[in-house]
Amino acid sequence: PKIIIKSEIEKNKEKLDKLKNELEKVDINLPVAEKDIVQITSTREAYFKKMKEFAGNAKKSIVYTARHWKVDAELIRLLQEKIKHGVQIRGIGPVSSKEEKNISWLKEIGVKIKKAELKETHFAVYDNSFVVISLRKEPEKSDYNSIFIKSETLAEILTNHFNSIWKKV
Repeated sequence: PKIIIKSEIEKNKEKLDKLKNELEKVDINLPVAEKDIVQITSTREAYFKKMKEFAGNAKKSIVYTARHWKVDAELIRLLQEKIKHGVQIRGIGPVSSKEEKNISWLKEIGVKIKKAELKETHFAVYDNSFVVISLRKEPEKSDYNSIFIKSETLAEILTNHFNSIWKKV
């Protein structure tokens, strides 16, 4: 019986070696399925840091509805660089005298802006896949509660909504 068992073990080893060799030939580099990503910010600093990160990664487009047109030198340079590389940037929001300087900087670098007093939730969409939804009620408040979401479905819905507003104003 020992010889029979050893013989069976050897046969199984040979089969396992063959399977191992076959497995090495098989390409199992399947694409990684990434789930939607959701992040929440609650401070002004975190909001602008995340928003600049999304803008910096944009390759095709940025559309957004604005409650106000707050910008800094870093954001202006970043958007200018994106526009130079073909990123289309459009914004809709209030155009008041206190916003004129920031709006003129944005227009000067190539951001397309339309005037509208929007009462709805404000949002931005980056490359039809990343979305920012602002939960702030009043722009003067210090809280910047916002949700950053990676979702092509939501991005498509909000881009279509943005485009319908853009056509009306």
